[in-house]
Amino acid sequence: MNSYFTRRGKCPACGYKETKRIFTIDYLDEPIKNYLINFYNQQGYVELDYLKNSKYNLCKCNNCDLIFQDQIPNDF
Repeated sequence: MNSYFTRRGKCPACGYKETKRIFTIDYLDEPIKNYLINFYNQQGYVELDYLKNSKYNLCKCNNCDLIFQDQIPNDF
């Protein structure tokens, strides 16, 4: 995780702390990188340097089954 992201320590829906990671990929791996470029280039520019050393992680809450990203962009 880099300094541009914040890690969620619990489910954003129910607040339960026990979750299971179900998917992970580097933001700069082709499927994610290509999606971000295709989507955001219509609105401007994607600054890929901010995504270095960051992972797109999906977690599933052990209580309510919500699937959510555990790392989200911070205020920067």
